[in-house]
Amino acid sequence: MAALFRTAIFSSHRIRILFLLLAIAGGTFFAYSRCFNNAFTNWDDNEYAFYLFQQLEKMHSSWTNITSFFFLPANNGGIELAYVKGNFHPLAMISMAIDYRLSPASPGNIPPISPAVFHATSILLHVANTLLVFFFIYCCILHVFPAPDERELGAGTDKKRALTVAAITSLLFGIHPLHAESVVWISERKD
Repeated sequence: MAALFRTAIFSSHRIRILFLLLAIAGGTFFAYSRCFNNAFTNWDDNEYAFYLFQQLEKMHSSWTNITSFFFLPANNGGIELAYVKGNFHPLAMISMAIDYRLSPASPGNIPPISPAVFHATSILLHVANTLLVFFFIYCCILHVFPAPDERELGAGTDKKRALTVAAITSLLFGIHPLHAESVVWISERKD
């Protein structure tokens, strides 16, 4: 049993990385978790969501016409999913269309859907991006900017330095107020 814990699967370095990832993801999620109570903004969230509501109703829940998110629907019966308010952002519109389909009905809202699913997806996308920043910085420090000589610094110092810098950088990326608009404002998912 003791040999099992000494294998690479249960190494202390991997456990440290897992702990840091959970802490960073939890901290980022907590920083933006208050937005679940938010409604659609009166600026353009309603227009984006209502536009999706109208266009997806024309499609009759058909995902076979997914190309209409990417191409101009000139002879498509007037279904224009890719362009909203003069902006072309098909991936954001696809993710919002999926949110629209997953959203429970909320009769008091216009459109009659709940914004909580939209907010949850935005937060989860931001958490995923934050974890990608961690891995990017970690790999850059280990492979692009390695320590000069590990024998002088001691074994494992380069990995500890990379973990520390990657954790601080990704946590600052995750909770920085600069990202609040992109995470909390539903129609800014395109950012």
